[in-house]
Amino acid sequence: MWWCRTGVSGWGLIGCPPQHEILLIDNGSSDPACLAYLSELETRPEVRLLRRPGPFNYAALNNEAAAQARGEVLAFLNNDVEALQPGWLRTLVAEALRPEIGAVGARLLFDDGTVQHAGVLLGIGGIAGHAHKYFDAKANGYQLRLQLTHQLSAVTAAVLVVRKVLFEEVGGFDADHFVVNYNDVDLCLRLMARGYRNLYCPDALLIHHESRSRGAPSSPEAINQWRLESSAMQRRWGPWLIADPHYSPHLSLLEENFSLALRPSAPASRPRANLEPLER
Repeated sequence: MWWCRTGVSGWGLIGCPPQHEILLIDNGSSDPACLAYLSELETRPEVRLLRRPGPFNYAALNNEAAAQARGEVLAFLNNDVEALQPGWLRTLVAEALRPEIGAVGARLLFDDGTVQHAGVLLGIGGIAGHAHKYFDAKANGYQLRLQLTHQLSAVTAAVLVVRKVLFEEVGGFDADHFVVNYNDVDLCLRLMARGYRNLYCPDALLIHHESRSRGAPSSPEAINQWRLESSAMQRRWGPWLIADPHYSPHLSLLEENFSLALRPSAPASRPRANLEPLER
């Protein structure tokens, strides 16, 4: 199993000037084909391979790679994503370089062409969920939002672009409280708390073969990890999670399809978030 993280300076990786570097994190790969591929990549001058065996800590591994990156822009990229068209990174970087923008995320699809991620909605299932999940990729979505670049509270780190100075300003991913889950949402909320706008960008289109390398988190240990990190999110961001400023209180907190909320209490009773920065 290995994780790809990229430090970018200038315009991206494919068909662009060579002002970029690739940092690959190998967290204990064992598959012979994968090891052979990593060895081949290691010979390329633009690639730095970081061999980091041991327990999987998504946040800490990414923080280390980000600290070593020399570029102005960081592009966090899981090893289970696949670009469907050229120019996707150029598009994300162009948005991330705007001074008011924090994190920028892509439109990610499942293998069958339905939507896996089109931004993150707070409050779904108690913490957060992916907007337009399982929609057809060509659908317009709720108020055309599936096809339009727009502001959201958070995006997934499976494909996330952010200026390095902002990543460092908020302290990077929280490797103590969000080892595996919610580290991306927590990062985005800390950016939003400082006044930056997080964006979903549908023109960057990729497939996300979700959990392909690590498998579904179904073991007792993984479930316990999720429970601990869910509790940490509730403690840190509780008021925010029930009052997403980019998601109507009239819409469901159980579904990710923008359906109407079916609950007896008046939607107006949902408290609004206190948008003052919170202690980390």
